[in-house]
Amino acid sequence: MIGTTQEVEFDELMIEDLILPTIIVPARLASTRFPGKLLSMVNGKPLILWTAERISEVAPEFNLFFAVDGNEIGDVLEASGFSVVKTDPSLVSGTDRIAAANLEIL
Repeated sequence: MIGTTQEVEFDELMIEDLILPTIIVPARLASTRFPGKLLSMVNGKPLILWTAERISEVAPEFNLFFAVDGNEIGDVLEASGFSVVKTDPSLVSGTDRIAAANLEIL
């Protein structure tokens, strides 16, 4: 009802289930300055995996998703155990890709 306040009790376990800290990283291959950069090999490993592993190290308590624009980058991430949300390649910005992935995750 509009204009009324209701008290609702949540137990701690329920709150923990509802509030999951999440990181969504936009990742696409269609860069204009350096196409395919995220799959470029750096010391024997694709750049995107260096990024994914570092995020996992510094924020292990967070759920980590990569919002990707296609299968090529998604396959690399999934093969290494990372979660991927495939988004429309026509999305114009990383912010749009994050928003689309967020809707999928919910």
